[in-house]
Amino acid sequence: MRKFFLIKISVLFIFLEIWNPNFDAVKYPFICVTFCRNVVIFDYIYVIINIIGGANMKRVKQLLMGLMCFVVLFTLTGCGNKTAITSDDFKSKMESSGYTVQEATNQMSDYDYIKQVYIAISSDSTYQIEFYELSDNDYASSFFNNNKKTFEDSKSSGSTETSVSVGNNEKYTLTTNGKFKVVSRIDNTVIYLNVDDNYKSSVKDVLKNLGY
Repeated sequence: MRKFFLIKISVLFIFLEIWNPNFDAVKYPFICVTFCRNVVIFDYIYVIINIIGGANMKRVKQLLMGLMCFVVLFTLTGCGNKTAITSDDFKSKMESSGYTVQEATNQMSDYDYIKQVYIAISSDSTYQIEFYELSDNDYASSFFNNNKKTFEDSKSSGSTETSVSVGNNEKYTLTTNGKFKVVSRIDNTVIYLNVDDNYKSSVKDVLKNLGY
């Protein structure tokens, strides 16, 4: 049973690599742990069925394998999802962290698919973090990709970047030329920042607190 368990785990990571080449098991351990737990449960059920036997053994095995495939798909699609925050959530959390938050929706009035914009300015006014709420997920994904492309075009030798896309969220980070840049999407919301590298640690803590 151990041999088949290892084979199934190997198949999982091969599938994840095809599904998303940027998937990082360290960043999304819950997906891997949940899958491994389900594999163990189904393996023990399979052993019990083999011990009991019966005329419909083949049919039972087929149903069990079908159920396991369903659980795998659920694990991959459901566990990677995140919950988007609202504009009010962003304003409240940033203000409680010492930022000054300003609404900037009027600055984007030419773009009817941008519903709300808030800008959080650090206490010393050295950098800002922007929050966008768009009309739907498709517009948000396009907005994300456009900004990601702009960041990628600014890369230089020695740059470091990360890119993750799982479920309803995607995130791109870039450190280059003394700047730390992030664009992160969950559903129809996007957070954007382009700050001096000195503030990298601070803004990463903010993003973690926001769930982006």
